Amino acid sequence: MAKKFNLKSFLKLSLPLVGLSAVAVSAVACGQVVDSAEKGEQDGTLGGAPVKAAVFNLYKETILANLYGIDSLQSNDTYLDDSTSEFYQDAYSAWLFYASTNILNNINWFQEQRSTWDTNGISSYNFKDTTNTINVDNNYQSANTFKTLFLNQTSTIRNDLVNYLLVKRYLLNQSLEDVKKSLTNYDTIMSDATAETDATKILYKAINVENTSDFFLMKYLLSDAKIVNQWKYTSTPPLSQITSGVIATVKSVADYNAIVTDSAQQLKTINTNFAVNGASSDNLAALFAYQGFVNFNETVTPAGDFSWTMDSLKARTASNGIVEGFQDLPSNVLYTQQQLTANAATASTDDVTEVTVMSETNGTTTVNATYAIKIAPLFNTTSETFTFTGTPWASNEQQRLITFWLNKIDSTLITKALTHYKALGYSVSTDIESLKKSIEGEEYYA
Repeated sequence: MAKKFNLKSFLKLSLPLVGLSAVAVSAVACGQVVDSAEKGEQDGTLGGAPVKAAVFNLYKETILANLYGIDSLQSNDTYLDDSTSEFYQDAYSAWLFYASTNILNNINWFQEQRSTWDTNGISSYNFKDTTNTINVDNNYQSANTFKTLFLNQTSTIRNDLVNYLLVKRYLLNQSLEDVKKSLTNYDTIMSDATAETDATKILYKAINVENTSDFFLMKYLLSDAKIVNQWKYTSTPPLSQITSGVIATVKSVADYNAIVTDSAQQLKTINTNFAVNGASSDNLAALFAYQGFVNFNETVTPAGDFSWTMDSLKARTASNGIVEGFQDLPSNVLYTQQQLTANAATASTDDVTEVTVMSETNGTTTVNATYAIKIAPLFNTTSETFTFTGTPWASNEQQRLITFWLNKIDSTLITKALTHYKALGYSVSTDIESLKKSIEGEEYYA
C-alpha cells in the first residue's frame, strides 16, 4: 500500500515557480486520496500550461518518492544526504549517464551548459534548513554538481532524471500483481481459453514473472524493440582505397579503427558511465565510432544474427551465449575478434577469418563497418524461460544502464511507465474547477 502524502506543502514549493502561491490538489496512491486544506480557495484562478506542467511534475515526483520510500522530493532537500541509499545511487548514476552520453555527442557540452545554468540561476543551491551552499564545479562527475542540478526544482535536468528513474523502476521492479494490474488481459492470455500457439501467450510463458521483477524489461527486449549496442562507421572511400582492397575486410579492432578516418568519430568511445558490456575479450573500450543503443529497424537479407523471431531468441542459451561482434555484410552474422582469431588458428578452410565491410550498390561502393552486441536475454532450456543469468548484464548496475539507454532512445517509454503507474492507482484530482478544466484530459487525472 502506498504511503499517504500531504501535497499542500509540495504545491506551495512548486507553484511559486509559475507565480502561484498554492494549489488545492489531491493525489491518489493505491486508491488513497490526500487533499489539501485550501481546496477551492483560488477557484477560478488556476489553469493554463504553466500550472499544468507544475502539477504533472509534482505527480511524477510524488510517484518517484513513493517508489523509493522518500517523504517528499519537494518539501525537503535531505534525501541526497545518504550517498549509499538506493535513490542516491540510482539518481547519481542517471546523472553520470545523462552527462556522459551528451558529452559523447558534443565534447563541449558540459562547458556550454554551465553558461546556461549560470544564466538560469541554477549553478548553485542554498539548503533550506542550513546556511550551506553548493555549486556546480568544473567536474561534471562531482557529487556537488549532481546535487546542485537535481535539487534546483527549475532545472530541466531534474525532470529528465526523474523520467530516467521512473522508467528504470517500471522496467525492473514490478511484481506479478503489478503486471496484472497494467496488463488486464494477462490472466486471460495465460488461461486455457487462449491457444498455446498464440504469440503473446508464448512470449508471456517464456518470461518468469513469478520469480523475477523485470517482466517489462524482458518483454521490451524480446518483443517491443530490436535493441543492439552499436559501433558503426559508414563512408564512401576514394577509388584508390577501393582498388587496393585494404578496407574491404576487418578481422580485428585495429582493422576496424583504421577504417574510421573521421576525427570526431575517433573520439566517440565508451566510458564506464554508460558502458553496457559484451561477453568476449575484445577491447571494446578502444573501438571508435560508438553510437550507443539503437533500435535495429533495418530489414537485412539474410537476417543472420539480426533476427528477433522467438525461435532465434530461444536458440541463444548458456551453451552458445549472447550474439556480438563485427558484422559480415554478405551473411549479416556477427563475429568477435576473439572468434576470428580462433578460426584463423584452425586447419579448417571453412571457418570465417575476416568479415566483409564493403558493398556496392548501383555503381556506388560503400564501407559499412559495424560492431554490434545484441541486447537480449538467454533462454534457459530447463525452466523454458528467458534469463539474464549467463549474460554480461546479470548485475543490477548493468541492468540499470540498459534501462537508461532504453529511456534515452525511446521517448515513448516514460509514457508507458506513467500509464502503468496510473493502473497501479496513482492519479491526481481536484475540486477547483479552473484547474480541473486544465488537467481533466490528462492521463494522470482521476
